[in-house]
Amino acid sequence: MATIPSEIKKQAEGTLGLLWKKIDPKDLKPGDHIYSHKRYGIYVGDELVIHFTRTETKNSILWQPKAEKSAHRPPCPKCGYDERIRLGVVKTCLDCFRRGKEKLHSIRYFAYGVPQEVLLLKKSGTCTTLVSGRTADEVVREADKLFRKQGFDEYDLRRNNCEHFATFCRTGKKQCMQMRFYNDLEERVKRRIS
Repeated sequence: MATIPSEIKKQAEGTLGLLWKKIDPKDLKPGDHIYSHKRYGIYVGDELVIHFTRTETKNSILWQPKAEKSAHRPPCPKCGYDERIRLGVVKTCLDCFRRGKEKLHSIRYFAYGVPQEVLLLKKSGTCTTLVSGRTADEVVREADKLFRKQGFDEYDLRRNNCEHFATFCRTGKKQCMQMRFYNDLEERVKRRIS
């Protein structure tokens, strides 16, 4: 069994510490790609996040007819977000972004440019080998442009989800490490069957 070189081990420990460390919302900077409780988004400042939510079509895996929707909360008093009306690319306060049912979950950074070796050690959906060449201002402008134009197509868990959105804002490429892992696994299974 091969041992991991010490410089890779050190880098992995530093990256993994960053990935799992909870962030104080006061430490966020515009352009940060953040995640919390199954949501990925771009922090744009003033305690606001632009992120991609489900859309209201039958093409979406998470689609439900209006009569079947689960109980919802009233519009947010801070940002006005109403999950029944505002779908697709949305701008919400940090609390709406990190709320899962009634609990406020922690916020974490999404890391870019991690070595492949580190990627193998971490939990999927927390980092990528892609490098973000855009400045923080460019990232915020891209997220805001997609928000204003509602220009990120229909939500599709496997091909066009919130991680794809945030990664696109940072890099110009749609990528989702969680789905990449799933799709690779599915492809291997298909090859074995055929």
